[in-house]
Amino acid sequence: MEAHIAWCLEHQSWTKDDWSKVLWSDESTFSQFQQSQCSRVWREPSEEYNISCVSATVKHSPSRMFWGCFSRQGVGPIVPLFGTATGTSHVTILQRFVMRTMRRVFPNGDGWFQEDNARLHTSKVAKKFHTENGLRKLSWPAQSPDLNPIENLWADVKKSIRGRKKMPSNIAELEQHVNKAWRKILIQTIENLVDSMPQRIQAVIKAKGGPTKY
Repeated sequence: MEAHIAWCLEHQSWTKDDWSKVLWSDESTFSQFQQSQCSRVWREPSEEYNISCVSATVKHSPSRMFWGCFSRQGVGPIVPLFGTATGTSHVTILQRFVMRTMRRVFPNGDGWFQEDNARLHTSKVAKKFHTENGLRKLSWPAQSPDLNPIENLWADVKKSIRGRKKMPSNIAELEQHVNKAWRKILIQTIENLVDSMPQRIQAVIKAKGGPTKY
């Protein structure tokens, strides 16, 4: 909580224009089948246990982790991750996608790259890559998903997939659904999320580093 509020105090003077120069990134896992997801259904009193009114779950659903990024200018690449995520595999993401996106979105070299403090992000090989390639990394407080607007985009993508009449029949189809939902995110949604950063920061300061509605 101390680090949370300290970061907010340090960045409370940042304007919407400052936040528009950040490339936000994160990983998120998507499951093929519904897992412990609450939902509502209209039914008759006698239909409580009718199979058409009950949502089946799979304990060990096939899943795929994705890495994605976006800025106020729009969504960036979304990349399926295979195998165990490591510092070395993350450097590949930085090489193939982050540097290219940073050059395209911030051609003047004034952009910041944001990622959380996951072990693979702070590994020696990742830090070495940052230094050798001049990648400006935005400092980030631990356990602060409420400050990262990409969390809202992940939630929108998952909601879009759950709202489909037919769930993906395999992992390949799941990947297609995730990519399609990611590309359909409205630019207005993105702009509103980035522009909410000053409000998010003030909410954390008001909560003295505690949780907020974000």
